[in-house]
Amino acid sequence: MTFSWLAGILEMIKVLLPVFLLKIMEKIVSILQIIISIMLIVAVLMQQRGSGAGVVFGGGNQVFRAKRGVEKTLSYITVILAVIFFALGIYSALFLN
Repeated sequence: MTFSWLAGILEMIKVLLPVFLLKIMEKIVSILQIIISIMLIVAVLMQQRGSGAGVVFGGGNQVFRAKRGVEKTLSYITVILAVIFFALGIYSALFLN
C-alpha cells in the first residue's frame, strides 16, 4: 500500500506553513504596534510638564529638580515603550514587508 498522497500533503504543509506563520506574525506585530503606541501616548501625556512655551518668552521662573518616585518610573516606562515601538517598526519594515 502506498502513501504518496500523505507525502504530498506533508510537502504542501512544509511549503505553506512559513507563509501562514509570516501572516500571523504580521498581524501580531501590527497589533503590538497599536497597543504600544497607545501606551506610549498615555505615558507621555501623564508626565508632568516641566517647561512649556512660557520659558521661551520669559515666563519660566521654575526650579529644576531631579525626578523621583512615580515621575522617574514613568520616565523609564516612556523610554522603554519608545524603544520597543521603534524596534517593532524596524522589524516590520525589514522583515515583514
